Amino acid sequence: MAEVKLARKLGFWHLFAVSSGAVLGSGIFIALSSFAASGPMIDIAVIVGGIFFLLWMIIGAEFAVAMPKAASLELWARSTLGGYAGFLMGFGYAFAWATCAEAFALGILTHYFLPSIDARIWGVFFVTLFLIINLLGVEFSGNLQLALTIGLISIIWLFNIAGLFKINPANWHTYPPITASALGGAIIAAMYAYVGPLLVATAAEEAKDIRDMPRAMIASTIFIIVMYAVAILVLTGVVPSSAFEGVSNAETPVQTPFVIGMKEIMGPVGVFLIALAAWLASATDVLMGNLYGASRLFYGMAKDGYLPKAFAYVHPKTRVPVWSLVLAAVFSYFVAATGWYWAFVYIATIAWDIDYVILALAGYMLRKKYPQLLRIWKYKGYPAIPLISLAGAIMVLLLAYIPQFGGDIKYVWFTIGYLAVTYIYWKVYAEKRVKPFDPEEYIKAQIEAIEEAERLKREK
Repeated sequence: MAEVKLARKLGFWHLFAVSSGAVLGSGIFIALSSFAASGPMIDIAVIVGGIFFLLWMIIGAEFAVAMPKAASLELWARSTLGGYAGFLMGFGYAFAWATCAEAFALGILTHYFLPSIDARIWGVFFVTLFLIINLLGVEFSGNLQLALTIGLISIIWLFNIAGLFKINPANWHTYPPITASALGGAIIAAMYAYVGPLLVATAAEEAKDIRDMPRAMIASTIFIIVMYAVAILVLTGVVPSSAFEGVSNAETPVQTPFVIGMKEIMGPVGVFLIALAAWLASATDVLMGNLYGASRLFYGMAKDGYLPKAFAYVHPKTRVPVWSLVLAAVFSYFVAATGWYWAFVYIATIAWDIDYVILALAGYMLRKKYPQLLRIWKYKGYPAIPLISLAGAIMVLLLAYIPQFGGDIKYVWFTIGYLAVTYIYWKVYAEKRVKPFDPEEYIKAQIEAIEEAERLKREK
C-alpha cells in the first residue's frame, strides 16, 4: 500500500497566519502586560527578544527549505548534533506547546463572556472543538486560523492606532528607571510572549510552495516585533504607572493592563474588544499551536523512530496525522481540566530556551556538514547569525535561573530532571529505533516539493 502523505494546501498567507497567530497568544496579554508597570523598559525587552527571535527564525527558515519535512526541529538537531539532541529539541518543543495552557486561558476568557459555565469545562470544550476542526483537514483549519488571526491583528492595531492620538509623553516619566535586574525579568517575559513562530516550520510538508517558508517566517516575525513594540509604547504612553498598581500580577488576560489601556482609549467598548482579542489569541494558539504544531512534530518523530509508528498514521481522506493530533489533545485536555496555567508556562519557557540553544548550534553546523542541501534558499551573515543567536539563547537560559534577574533557582533542578528523563527515554527506547540521516533523501524531497509547487501553479 502506498504511503499516505500530508496534503499541500497552505499558501503564503496561511503560513504567515500560522506563524504570527502562534505568537499572538496570551503572551502579549499576560506575560508582557504583567510587566507594564516597568514602563518603556519592557519595550527594550521586546526589541531585544525580537531580534534574537528573528535570528532564530532566519536559521529555521534555512533548515525549513533544506529539509522540508514535518519533523522539522527534531530533524534539524538530529542531522547536525545527533539523535539525543533531535529528541530533546523535537519533543521539548512539541510537549511545551501541547501543555502551553492556552486551552485553560481560552476557558477563562470564555467564562468571562459566559460565566454560567466553569472555565475548565470551556477549556475542555474548545480543545475538543479545535481537535475536530484539525481532523477535518489542514485546508479547513488553515483557513480558520487565517480568519482568527486577521481578527486578532485588526483589534491590536485598532488599539495601537487609536492610542497614538491619546499618548501623553509625561506618562513615560512616571515609570521607574531601567535596571539590569528588572530588564532581565522583562526579557524572560518577552521570550514567552514571542514563542511560536518556529511552529510554522512543521508545515513544510503542507506548504504549497516551500519557497514561501522563509518569506512567511521572517515577515511574520518582523511584523510581530513592530506590533508588540508599538502596543507597549502606546500602553505606557496612555496610562501612568500608578494605574497598574495591584494588577501587575494578573492571572488572566481579562485582568491585565491592556484592559486599563483600552478602557482609557475607547471606554467600555474597548474593554470588550481587548477581551475579544485575548480570546482570539488563545483560540489561535489552541488551534495551531497546542494541536496543529505539536501534532506535526509528534508525527514527524514517529516517522523517524522516536515515537511508536502509530503516531505516523495519516488518514487517507483528510490527510492529517490522526493519532498525533489525539496525543497533542490529551496534553491540552490535562492542562485545561487542571487549570495549572502558570506551572506549565514556566515549564514551557525552560524547554523552549533549551531548544533555542540547540537550534543555534544546529544552524552553525548545517553549512559545515551538509552544504549540498542549501540549494533553494540560504541567508547571508553566516557564521555571525548562529553565533549571536547562541549567545542570546544562553543568556536567556541563565536569566531564568538567577533570582536577581527575574529568574528562579528551582529551574536549575527542573532542567536537570528534564534532561535526565529525556536521556533515559532516548537510551531505553529511541536510540535503537531512530533511522540514520540521509542527505540524499532531503535533496529528493526539495526537488519533489518544487515540482509539486509548479504543478499546483499550473493547475491554478
